[in-house]
Amino acid sequence: MPFVTILASAIIGLLAQAATALVGRVLLALGIGFVSFVGVDALMTGFRTLFLNYVSQSSALPWNIVGVLGVLKVGTCFNMILTTLAVRASLAGLTGGSVRKMVQK
Repeated sequence: MPFVTILASAIIGLLAQAATALVGRVLLALGIGFVSFVGVDALMTGFRTLFLNYVSQSSALPWNIVGVLGVLKVGTCFNMILTTLAVRASLAGLTGGSVRKMVQK
């Protein structure tokens, strides 16, 4: 009986691999493919670093401009923009710093 279960699992594994390759070839023949956008996390980190650099240099600005920036809540607005970009990327399928989307020709 153990031989039958081992043989059945081997056959199922072989069929699963064949089905995966067949589905990929059918999608390719239909002109459907996948595109990966990489570097999304690097972009978000770059924006954050750039903003923090400007904030750290704000001590060189006159006190009244710093006050106006505080009243306008520029930091809160920038945080909201980065958060919405991160949420949108997550909803689009961001995994491991890349977004994968299906495209058609």
